[in-house]
Amino acid sequence: MKREEVISGLLRLSSESPPPPGWQKPYFYLLGSQNLVLLDAGYREQNTVDKIQRVLEHTSRRLKTLVLTHGHMDHAGPIEELSKNFSPLIMASEAERPVLERRNLARFIDQWFKDDVRIESELGELEIISTPGHSPGHVCAYLPAHEILFTGDLVVGEGTSFVGPPDGDMAAYMQSLERIKKLKTRLMLPGHGPAVNDPAKHLGELIKHRELREYQVLQILSQGPGTPHELAQKIYTGLIHPNLYRVAEITVLGHLSKLEQEAKVRSVLDGDSKKYFLQP
Repeated sequence: MKREEVISGLLRLSSESPPPPGWQKPYFYLLGSQNLVLLDAGYREQNTVDKIQRVLEHTSRRLKTLVLTHGHMDHAGPIEELSKNFSPLIMASEAERPVLERRNLARFIDQWFKDDVRIESELGELEIISTPGHSPGHVCAYLPAHEILFTGDLVVGEGTSFVGPPDGDMAAYMQSLERIKKLKTRLMLPGHGPAVNDPAKHLGELIKHRELREYQVLQILSQGPGTPHELAQKIYTGLIHPNLYRVAEITVLGHLSKLEQEAKVRSVLDGDSKKYFLQP
């Protein structure tokens, strides 16, 4: 497991297992020197548990709290093992319960929270901020004393997060981006990709990218109706790894769902898929 000290008392960790082709490896974060707070936990793999054990052993350190940004398996994979080995208080948003239940992980959550919460860490108070969109109960964690924002999958260091059904909501996602824009942040530490040293610029580019995708969808539909698969092929062909086309299609569907809520497009069932039309 790669270890990188971001600032004194803050370790950035990554899993040993390589991600599937086209995907970025997950990062998670360990805060403190004695009573440690862990933000996310990567894939389910013994190496993760072993390396955390090495951080703790031969000292009085203990893993006090584990906060999940969301319940996808590249962020919450080993929580059963971490619960058994280290007995931290494991926290997640109540809105993320269905996601964790589908993965048989909800039973390991010790504390569900409904609204923004604050927890203590040795680096200062940690604000857990509701940022739905990538998943219904996604949260970010903010260290105001250091102006550091841990973004999970709301913002990744390179490229964009996928946002679409069954877990994602593009309208909520865009609102969450606007929410974190208001924070005073000098450094973003994402769940995938490199650290973001110019958060304002990165967020601006990310919002513009999503707005461009929405414009592309509307432009394509102005030429005639199409399915999410057909739109994804027109938008992404040659731009992404072949393994990511299904994810791209889900993201297009996320944009279409948002546009349908806004009455800018309409859909009809076409076999096993929906066909979308521009609203006159």
